[in-house]
Amino acid sequence: PEIYTLSLHDALPISFLLRHFGKTQYGLYFTLTGLLTLLQFLNAGLIIALMKYVAEVNARGDEAGLQALVGNAYTMSIVANGFPALILLLVSVRAPSLLNIPKADRHQFVLLATVLACAAIPQGLLQVSRGLLLGIQRFDLQVKADLCGAYGIFLALGVTIVFHTSFLLYVMLSHISIVIGGLILLHSCRRLLPGLVH
Repeated sequence: PEIYTLSLHDALPISFLLRHFGKTQYGLYFTLTGLLTLLQFLNAGLIIALMKYVAEVNARGDEAGLQALVGNAYTMSIVANGFPALILLLVSVRAPSLLNIPKADRHQFVLLATVLACAAIPQGLLQVSRGLLLGIQRFDLQVKADLCGAYGIFLALGVTIVFHTSFLLYVMLSHISIVIGGLILLHSCRRLLPGLVH
C-alpha cells in the first residue's frame, strides 16, 4: 500500500492543481520549485554520501567519527539550502520581469517564493536524518516519514477543495506536512542513536 500512496502523491496533485487553480498559479509554483531545485545542486549528493559514510563509520563503531560526520552534514545542509533560499528570495523580488511574470501575478510569486525559501532550510536540515537512517539501514522508518508527507499533501488537497482556499495555503500545508515527516525521521534518529547530538 505504501508504494501506491506515494505514486498517487506524485500524480494526483498535478492534475488537480492545474484544474483547480489554473495554469498561471501552477506555473508560478513550478517555476519557483524548478529554480530552487536547480540551485540546490549541492544538496543532491548529500544523502547518498552521508548514507555511505554513516554505514562505514557505524560498522567501525566510531561514535566520535559519526558525530563529526553528522556535524559536517548539518553545516553542508545549511549552506546547500540556505544559499539557494536566499537567491530564490532575491530573484522573486528583484527579477520577476526577467522571468516574464505578469505584473498582476508578481505579488503571488513573491509570496510563493517566500514560503518555498522558508521551507527549504528546515527540509534540507531534516534530510540529514534521512541519510543517517539509510546509513544504518532503517528503510522502514524512512517510508513512514514519506507516507506522512504524502498523506499531508492529500490533506492539503482536501482542505483546498472543502474550504476553497488559496493556492498559497495548499503550498504551505504541503510543506508543513513534509517538515513533519522530517521531524519523524529526526525523532527516530534520536531514539536509535541516543548518544548522537543533532
